[in-house]
Amino acid sequence: MLQAKAFRLAQSIVNGFDAFFADYLNLTLGAHVRFEKAAWQEVHEAQQGRLMLYEKKIREVVELAQHTVGHTLRDGFLWVEVKKQFMPLIEHHRNVEVVETFYNSIYCYVFQHKVIRDSHAFSQHSTAPVSTQISPDIYRSYRPTEDMSKLLAEILYDCGFSVPFEDLARDTEYAIEAARRDLIRKLPADVNVADVEVQVCKSLFFRNKGAYVVGRVLIERVVVPFVMPVLHGENGNLVIDTALFERSDISIVFSFTRTYFMLYTDQPSQ
Repeated sequence: MLQAKAFRLAQSIVNGFDAFFADYLNLTLGAHVRFEKAAWQEVHEAQQGRLMLYEKKIREVVELAQHTVGHTLRDGFLWVEVKKQFMPLIEHHRNVEVVETFYNSIYCYVFQHKVIRDSHAFSQHSTAPVSTQISPDIYRSYRPTEDMSKLLAEILYDCGFSVPFEDLARDTEYAIEAARRDLIRKLPADVNVADVEVQVCKSLFFRNKGAYVVGRVLIERVVVPFVMPVLHGENGNLVIDTALFERSDISIVFSFTRTYFMLYTDQPSQ
Protein backbone atom coordinates (compact mmCIF):
# COMPACT_ATOMS: atom_id res chain seq x y z
CA MET A 1 0.00 0.00 0.00
CA LEU A 2 2.79 2.41 0.95
CA GLN A 3 4.75 1.62 -2.21
CA ALA A 4 1.71 2.15 -4.41
CA LYS A 5 1.00 5.53 -2.83
CA ALA A 6 4.65 6.50 -3.12
CA PHE A 7 4.78 5.55 -6.78
CA ARG A 8 1.67 7.60 -7.61
CA LEU A 9 3.11 10.61 -5.79
CA ALA A 10 6.52 10.22 -7.47
CA GLN A 11 4.92 9.94 -10.90
CA SER A 12 2.72 12.99 -10.26
CA ILE A 13 5.83 15.04 -9.44
CA VAL A 14 7.53 13.96 -12.68
CA ASN A 15 4.38 14.73 -14.64
CA GLY A 16 4.06 18.08 -12.90
CA PHE A 17 7.59 19.04 -13.85
CA ASP A 18 7.11 18.02 -17.48
CA ALA A 19 3.88 20.06 -17.66
CA PHE A 20 5.60 23.05 -16.05
CA PHE A 21 8.57 22.86 -18.40
CA ALA A 22 6.37 22.63 -21.49
CA ASP A 23 4.51 25.79 -20.39
CA TYR A 24 7.86 27.42 -19.62
CA LEU A 25 9.16 26.69 -23.12
CA ASN A 26 5.96 27.87 -24.80
CA LEU A 27 6.10 31.17 -22.92
CA THR A 28 9.77 31.57 -23.80
CA LEU A 29 9.21 30.68 -27.46
CA GLY A 30 7.35 33.96 -28.03
CA ALA A 31 10.27 36.11 -26.86
CA HIS A 32 11.69 36.59 -30.38
CA VAL A 33 8.38 37.85 -31.80
CA ARG A 34 7.74 40.13 -28.81
CA PHE A 35 11.19 41.67 -29.28
CA GLU A 36 10.76 42.26 -33.01
CA LYS A 37 7.31 43.81 -32.47
CA ALA A 38 8.76 46.01 -29.69
CA ALA A 39 5.79 44.80 -27.63
CA TRP A 40 7.33 45.86 -24.33
CA GLN A 41 4.14 45.50 -22.30
CA GLU A 42 3.83 41.92 -23.56
CA VAL A 43 7.49 41.36 -22.64
CA HIS A 44 6.76 42.54 -19.09
CA GLU A 45 3.65 40.37 -18.81
CA ALA A 46 5.46 37.30 -20.15
CA GLN A 47 8.29 37.84 -17.68
CA GLN A 48 5.88 38.16 -14.77
CA GLY A 49 3.96 35.13 -15.96
CA ARG A 50 7.10 33.03 -16.19
CA LEU A 51 8.18 34.01 -12.67
CA MET A 52 4.78 32.96 -11.32
CA LEU A 53 4.63 29.75 -13.35
CA TYR A 54 6.93 27.71 -11.09
CA GLU A 55 5.12 28.52 -7.87
CA LYS A 56 1.76 27.95 -9.54
CA LYS A 57 2.76 24.49 -10.69
CA ILE A 58 4.18 23.62 -7.26
CA ARG A 59 0.82 24.44 -5.66
CA GLU A 60 -1.05 22.42 -8.29
CA VAL A 61 1.11 19.34 -7.75
CA VAL A 62 0.76 19.57 -3.96
CA GLU A 63 -3.03 19.85 -4.29
CA LEU A 64 -3.03 16.76 -6.51
CA ALA A 65 -0.78 14.96 -4.02
CA GLN A 66 -3.21 15.67 -1.22
CA HIS A 67 -5.98 14.03 -3.24
CA THR A 68 -3.68 11.13 -4.12
CA VAL A 69 -2.30 10.19 -0.69
CA GLY A 70 -4.57 12.09 1.68
CA HIS A 71 -3.48 12.70 5.29
CA THR A 72 -0.28 10.66 4.80
CA LEU A 73 1.24 13.44 2.70
CA ARG A 74 3.26 14.65 5.70
CA ASP A 75 4.37 11.17 6.68
CA GLY A 76 8.17 10.95 6.64
CA PHE A 77 8.10 7.18 5.97
CA LEU A 78 6.08 7.86 2.83
CA TRP A 79 8.68 10.31 1.51
CA VAL A 80 11.51 7.84 2.06
CA GLU A 81 9.65 5.55 -0.32
CA VAL A 82 8.69 8.38 -2.67
CA LYS A 83 12.35 9.26 -3.17
CA LYS A 84 13.20 5.60 -3.88
CA GLN A 85 10.38 5.39 -6.45
CA PHE A 86 11.27 8.78 -7.95
CA MET A 87 14.91 8.10 -8.77
CA PRO A 88 14.33 5.35 -11.39
CA LEU A 89 11.65 7.51 -13.03
CA ILE A 90 14.14 10.30 -13.76
CA GLU A 91 17.26 8.25 -14.38
CA HIS A 92 17.26 9.07 -18.12
CA HIS A 93 15.47 12.40 -17.95
CA ARG A 94 17.11 15.12 -20.09
CA ASN A 95 16.89 17.58 -17.19
CA VAL A 96 17.49 15.29 -14.26
CA GLU A 97 19.10 17.94 -12.06
CA VAL A 98 16.20 20.37 -12.59
CA VAL A 99 13.60 17.65 -11.92
CA GLU A 100 15.31 16.91 -8.60
CA THR A 101 15.12 20.61 -7.73
CA PHE A 102 11.41 20.56 -8.59
CA TYR A 103 10.98 17.52 -6.31
CA ASN A 104 12.73 19.38 -3.49
CA SER A 105 10.42 22.36 -4.01
CA ILE A 106 7.39 20.07 -3.65
CA TYR A 107 8.82 18.48 -0.54
CA CYS A 108 9.72 21.80 1.08
CA TYR A 109 6.29 23.22 0.27
CA VAL A 110 4.64 20.28 2.04
CA PHE A 111 6.85 20.49 5.12
CA GLN A 112 7.26 24.30 5.09
CA HIS A 113 11.09 23.91 5.08
CA LYS A 114 10.97 22.56 8.65
CA VAL A 115 11.80 18.88 8.14
CA ILE A 116 14.79 18.48 5.82
CA ARG A 117 16.08 14.93 5.56
CA ASP A 118 18.46 13.49 2.98
CA SER A 119 16.44 10.30 3.01
CA HIS A 120 13.35 12.31 1.97
CA ALA A 121 14.77 14.81 -0.52
CA PHE A 122 17.94 15.55 -2.51
CA SER A 123 20.78 17.28 -0.70
CA GLN A 124 22.99 16.47 -3.69
CA HIS A 125 22.30 15.16 -7.15
CA SER A 126 21.55 11.45 -7.28
CA THR A 127 23.33 11.03 -10.60
CA ALA A 128 26.76 11.88 -11.95
CA PRO A 129 27.51 15.61 -12.33
CA VAL A 130 26.13 17.28 -15.43
CA SER A 131 28.60 16.87 -18.27
CA THR A 132 30.53 19.97 -19.29
CA GLN A 133 30.66 18.61 -22.84
CA ILE A 134 28.58 21.01 -24.91
CA SER A 135 26.25 19.52 -27.48
CA PRO A 136 26.67 20.93 -31.01
CA ASP A 137 22.87 21.06 -31.17
CA ILE A 138 22.82 24.32 -29.20
CA TYR A 139 25.32 26.36 -31.23
CA ARG A 140 26.35 27.23 -34.77
CA SER A 141 29.99 26.90 -35.70
CA TYR A 142 31.84 29.32 -37.99
CA ARG A 143 35.32 29.29 -39.48
CA PRO A 144 36.34 32.93 -39.97
CA THR A 145 38.27 34.32 -42.91
CA GLU A 146 40.30 37.50 -43.09
CA ASP A 147 37.05 39.38 -43.80
CA MET A 148 35.61 39.84 -40.30
CA SER A 149 32.70 41.94 -41.57
CA LYS A 150 31.54 39.01 -43.72
CA LEU A 151 31.68 36.68 -40.70
CA LEU A 152 29.70 39.08 -38.53
CA ALA A 153 27.08 39.58 -41.23
CA GLU A 154 26.69 35.80 -41.52
CA ILE A 155 26.25 35.42 -37.76
CA LEU A 156 23.58 38.14 -37.67
CA TYR A 157 21.79 36.69 -40.70
CA ASP A 158 21.60 33.31 -38.99
CA CYS A 159 19.97 34.94 -35.94
CA GLY A 160 16.80 35.17 -38.02
CA PHE A 161 15.86 38.80 -37.46
CA SER A 162 12.96 39.87 -39.67
CA VAL A 163 13.38 43.54 -38.71
CA PRO A 164 16.12 45.29 -40.74
CA PHE A 165 19.17 46.92 -39.21
CA GLU A 166 19.34 50.70 -39.14
CA ASP A 167 22.90 50.77 -40.52
CA LEU A 168 24.50 47.34 -40.53
CA ALA A 169 27.76 48.50 -42.16
CA ARG A 170 28.25 51.12 -39.44
CA ASP A 171 27.45 48.71 -36.60
CA THR A 172 29.62 45.99 -38.09
CA GLU A 173 32.59 48.33 -38.22
CA TYR A 174 32.09 49.31 -34.57
CA ALA A 175 31.93 45.64 -33.56
CA ILE A 176 35.09 44.88 -35.53
CA GLU A 177 36.88 47.76 -33.82
CA ALA A 178 35.91 46.29 -30.45
CA ALA A 179 37.16 42.87 -31.58
CA ARG A 180 40.50 44.31 -32.67
CA ARG A 181 40.83 46.13 -29.38
CA ASP A 182 39.64 43.46 -26.93
CA LEU A 183 39.77 40.13 -28.75
CA ILE A 184 42.87 40.00 -30.93
CA ARG A 185 45.24 40.63 -28.02
CA LYS A 186 43.82 37.60 -26.19
CA LEU A 187 44.76 35.22 -29.02
CA PRO A 188 48.23 33.73 -29.61
CA ALA A 189 50.54 36.06 -31.55
CA ASP A 190 51.10 33.48 -34.28
CA VAL A 191 47.42 32.59 -34.61
CA ASN A 192 46.35 31.03 -37.89
CA VAL A 193 42.88 32.12 -38.94
CA ALA A 194 42.18 28.59 -40.20
CA ASP A 195 42.58 27.30 -36.61
CA VAL A 196 39.99 29.68 -35.14
CA GLU A 197 36.44 28.53 -34.47
CA VAL A 198 33.56 30.80 -33.52
CA GLN A 199 30.62 29.20 -31.73
CA VAL A 200 27.35 31.11 -31.37
CA CYS A 201 24.30 29.99 -29.39
CA LYS A 202 21.43 29.18 -31.73
CA SER A 203 18.99 30.76 -29.30
CA LEU A 204 19.19 34.48 -28.73
CA PHE A 205 19.03 35.66 -25.12
CA PHE A 206 16.12 38.07 -24.61
CA ARG A 207 15.76 40.41 -21.66
CA ASN A 208 13.69 43.58 -21.37
CA LYS A 209 14.23 45.54 -24.62
CA GLY A 210 17.34 43.70 -25.77
CA ALA A 211 18.27 40.60 -27.74
CA TYR A 212 21.75 39.27 -26.97
CA VAL A 213 23.92 37.29 -29.38
CA VAL A 214 26.06 35.03 -27.18
CA GLY A 215 29.06 33.00 -28.26
CA ARG A 216 32.75 32.29 -27.87
CA VAL A 217 35.95 32.25 -29.90
CA LEU A 218 38.20 29.16 -29.61
CA ILE A 219 41.81 28.90 -30.65
CA GLU A 220 43.99 26.11 -29.24
CA ARG A 221 43.38 26.31 -25.46
CA VAL A 222 42.19 29.90 -25.46
CA VAL A 223 38.46 30.51 -25.05
CA VAL A 224 37.13 34.07 -25.32
CA PRO A 225 33.40 34.65 -24.70
CA PHE A 226 31.54 37.46 -26.43
CA VAL A 227 28.15 39.13 -26.23
CA MET A 228 26.52 41.51 -28.72
CA PRO A 229 23.38 43.25 -27.47
CA VAL A 230 20.91 44.15 -30.25
CA LEU A 231 18.38 46.92 -29.59
CA HIS A 232 15.73 48.89 -31.43
CA GLY A 233 16.97 52.23 -32.77
CA GLU A 234 14.99 55.46 -32.81
CA ASN A 235 13.35 54.61 -36.14
CA GLY A 236 12.35 51.12 -34.98
CA ASN A 237 15.06 49.27 -36.90
CA LEU A 238 17.78 47.27 -35.16
CA VAL A 239 21.19 48.43 -33.96
CA ILE A 240 24.15 46.59 -32.44
CA ASP A 241 24.57 48.36 -29.13
CA THR A 242 28.11 47.13 -28.44
CA ALA A 243 30.38 44.08 -28.62
CA LEU A 244 31.74 42.70 -25.34
CA PHE A 245 34.79 40.45 -25.13
CA GLU A 246 35.92 41.16 -21.55
CA ARG A 247 34.82 38.61 -18.97
CA SER A 248 34.31 41.37 -16.40
CA ASP A 249 31.87 43.17 -18.72
CA ILE A 250 30.04 39.97 -19.64
CA SER A 251 29.74 38.95 -15.98
CA ILE A 252 27.78 42.17 -15.40
CA VAL A 253 25.35 41.24 -18.18
CA PHE A 254 24.91 37.79 -16.59
CA SER A 255 24.75 39.01 -13.01
CA PHE A 256 21.97 38.35 -10.50
CA THR A 257 19.47 39.34 -13.20
CA ARG A 258 20.44 36.36 -15.38
CA THR A 259 17.22 34.58 -14.38
CA TYR A 260 15.28 37.22 -16.31
CA PHE A 261 16.78 36.09 -19.62
CA MET A 262 14.50 34.21 -21.97
CA LEU A 263 16.13 31.73 -24.31
CA TYR A 264 14.66 28.66 -25.91
CA THR A 265 16.41 25.46 -24.93
CA ASP A 266 15.01 22.10 -23.87
CA GLN A 267 18.12 21.34 -21.81
CA PRO A 268 19.08 24.36 -19.62
CA SER A 269 22.25 22.73 -18.28
CA GLN A 270 23.74 22.97 -21.77
